[in-house]
This record gives sequence, structure tokens and C-alpha cells, in this order.
Amino acid sequence: MLSSVWKSLRARPTRTVIALLQALVGALVVTLALALAFTQNRAANTSSDLTLLTAGFSTKTGSTSFSLFVPADLPKFQKLAPDVLKLDLLGYDFIDNLAVGQNRYKLSDSKATGPDYAAITGLKVLHGSYFNAQDVEKGRKVVVIAANTALALFGREDAVGETLSIIGGGGGPDSGKPLPYRVVGVTEAARPNQQGIASPLIRPVAQTVGNKASSVLMVARPGRLAQAKEQLLAAARRSYKNDSQLKSFTTGGKSGFFYSSVTNPMGMPSNTNSTMLRAYYTIAALTLIVSSLGVLSALLVSVNERTRELGLRRAIGATRGQIGVSLLLETGLTTLLGSLVGTGLALLLSPTLAGLFATLLNGVTLEITPTLAVTVIGLFVGLSLLFGLLPAVASTRMRPTEALRVQG
Repeated sequence: MLSSVWKSLRARPTRTVIALLQALVGALVVTLALALAFTQNRAANTSSDLTLLTAGFSTKTGSTSFSLFVPADLPKFQKLAPDVLKLDLLGYDFIDNLAVGQNRYKLSDSKATGPDYAAITGLKVLHGSYFNAQDVEKGRKVVVIAANTALALFGREDAVGETLSIIGGGGGPDSGKPLPYRVVGVTEAARPNQQGIASPLIRPVAQTVGNKASSVLMVARPGRLAQAKEQLLAAARRSYKNDSQLKSFTTGGKSGFFYSSVTNPMGMPSNTNSTMLRAYYTIAALTLIVSSLGVLSALLVSVNERTRELGLRRAIGATRGQIGVSLLLETGLTTLLGSLVGTGLALLLSPTLAGLFATLLNGVTLEITPTLAVTVIGLFVGLSLLFGLLPAVASTRMRPTEALRVQG
């Protein structure tokens, strides 16, 4: 029967090619849409193992923090917390103004971090690089600024190598004095009024007043977040059990430390992630429905065009079942071949698509798994057979004598 099905497909090359292309495009779109949805969902979930331990206390109405942690704490904490995968420092910097030449600019939401902040959070550096451990060790006055900050200060996005002056606040001997800093990197644009990963300006913790940070940024080992949080908290309490400022935050029922989640990577609101996921699933569902209706339409036309041929087959002994099965086999075979090629193309295009959606995917590899490919192919073949039942059954009900009267 398969040989006769293949001959029938070859006898109508135009319709066969159209059916193959229909399945190919449908499988390509559905595979990529589902791959993006699953990968973005994994990217969003990576933030669940990314959290902040902050010195201070938190209530329902707000929180209070203070600078406590120093770079030397990180190796000790890492040793005492085996379920912690990565650590870095994070604090909000005390900067009053920036100066470029004779121009002064007001600054808000500047950060102070360690050298691993970009790697841990997935912050995208567009030009240059993030400051490194050597910059910190040698006390180099370097900064990383956001793309929109670079445009405002220098009139162009690639401001690597430019110099700006930081006029610091928060006390200290250099308070109010302009200190020159060299731009070593430019990140993605910071989003106004959001405490996201990106920031207008980021400099090393070692260059801030007191060389301290209020928080430790932690990435837990997969599935060990609760244990990692307990271990890191115990390590912090052990290291600062005699700190006078910390003791002032542990009276009156207030805890000296508190945990908080990190804002969704790239400063993207969580509802944006949900909206994008719904969009991907909607595209996949609509593509499946449209493709299935296309199969139904194509098969109805095919049965109508082949009425005389099908009647002749009945007249020479073919049973109703044989005719119905042959039509379903034609549909299933073209859909199978088209969806196989479509998922293969999706696999080839996935690196390009990953680059276009890098911000949403937060560095997580866009992966088209064998399970996803088999699922998409199975859905297309299954739905094509389901929607093909109606015209296949209709073809079995025609009477040979009536069918033979139709002009071929």
C-alpha cells in the first residue's frame, strides 16, 4: 500500500509540494516558539537561585540596610557555605554628581559591586568589559556605565576609554571632591525607576566610602537554595557576631540580616516574562490549528478532484477501508516529511534566534531537545490524521457507479 501511496503523491507534485511546505513552515514556527517559551521560562527560573543577603532588617513597610561586607568576606563565606555556587558584593553607591569637562550631571541608583557581578546576574556588556579582579586589587579608578548614560554624557554609546569625574557623597575625606574615573565597559541601558540588574553607573566596592557593601549576592547550587541560605546566614553571623553596628540591628526583635530576591534579570518586570510566554504559546497553538485546517481543506479538494479515480479503485475491488487508509497515509506521510524538515531547520536557526532574544533568555542556551522535536512532529502528524478523517470517511461513502460518471 505504501508504494501506491508514494506513486499517488508523485502523480500530483504541485499539491504534494504545497502540503510539504505547509507542514514544514508550521513545524518550524511551532518548534521555535515552544523552544523560546521553554528556554525563557528556564531563564526566568534561574533567578530563583539568585538572592541577596543584606545587613539590616526588613519589615512589611520597608527595609533598612547598612554597609558591612568587605571583599575579604567572600572566600570565608564560600568555605563555610558549600551549597553556595557563586558570591559577590553588591551595594548602593553614594554619588552626588558626575562631571564631564565643565558639565555636571545628577546621578541616581548607582551601584558598587565586585568583579563577578555581570557574570552572576547575566548583565550584558555591549562595549569593553566589566572591571576585573586585577582592577580591584590594584585600586584602579574604573567604572562601567549603562548605554543610555554613555549617550547622555558623551553623545555616543561606545564610551570605553573616556574619563568622567565622580563627586561622591556619604562622608569620607574625598566627599565633594571630583575624582577621575576611566570607563572600561558599557552595559545595556538602565531602565528608569526600576532597581534592575543594569545601573547608570557601577564601580568597584573597593572604590567606595569605607570599601564596604550592604549585601552579598549569592547563587545557590541547583536545588540547594534553602540549604545555601542557611549556610551563608550562619557564616555571616559568625563573622560579625561582635560587630557593634550589627548588634544595634538585632535588638527589639529586629534581625541583623535579611534575604531578598534579585529583580528579574535585565531589569525586566516579571509580568513581561509572562506576557512573552503567553505570546509564544499562542503562536504555537494558532499555527497548529491553521496547519490542521489546511490539511482538512487540501484533503477535501483532493478527494473532490479524485472522485473518478477513487470510484475506479472501488470498482476493481478496493474496499472502503483501503481507500480511507490510503488517503490518511498520504496525509500522514507528507506531514511527517514536512515536519521533519521543519524541526531540522529550527535546529539550524536556533543559534541565530538565541542571539536575537539574548536579553530575554538571560544567557540560557536556546535548546531544541529531542523530546521537543518528537513532540512537535507527533502533534503535526496526529492532528493531520485527525483532521483528515472527515474527508477520508467521505471518500469511502461514494458509490462506484456514481463516481465513474464524474468526468476526470
